[in-house]
Amino acid sequence: MWLPILKKGQVASGRNGAVHADDSTLTVMVSRYDPTHHEAPVVIGAARDVDPAYGWVKSLAKRGDYLLADVNVIYKPVADELRHGQRRISKVGFYPDMSLRHIKLSGNKPQIEGDMTRFTQGSGYMAFDFEEGELRDDPGSLLQCKTMEICLDRGCSFGEAFHIACLEIPDIAEAYAQTIRRS
Repeated sequence: MWLPILKKGQVASGRNGAVHADDSTLTVMVSRYDPTHHEAPVVIGAARDVDPAYGWVKSLAKRGDYLLADVNVIYKPVADELRHGQRRISKVGFYPDMSLRHIKLSGNKPQIEGDMTRFTQGSGYMAFDFEEGELRDDPGSLLQCKTMEICLDRGCSFGEAFHIACLEIPDIAEAYAQTIRRS
């Protein structure tokens, strides 16, 4: 599942000052991510070693103004909530070398039966915090994210992917159509 995790122009703060996410920064973030060295977890709530990872980032890609993460969400209810816009990304953490540390999702932690994989992390990182609805809350953003995911997964054109996305998430497509009609 491809998710947009950062948009060009956002600013992060950390111990070493502020970082502006421009084209070159996004390119560096893609090149520095190595899941064999540190596979970034997808977490809900505070990113602590004792918390479960609900998924893992397989790779990063830069498409247009967005940094995308190919995420393997291992807990199906969380994957479904992401697909339908019921959860969104609330924070993305990076180490000082600009390699991805973790992706934090919004919402409460679900009750889980059985054991989940735990993750480990180092100290010292910077984070891009998202305001309520900043990245994925509106229907247009949700539809664009789904379209980009389909393009990357299936290798089809944007138009074909948009058509498929509208068929797969018709409620979001209809909400997007209503916003266009109003403007």
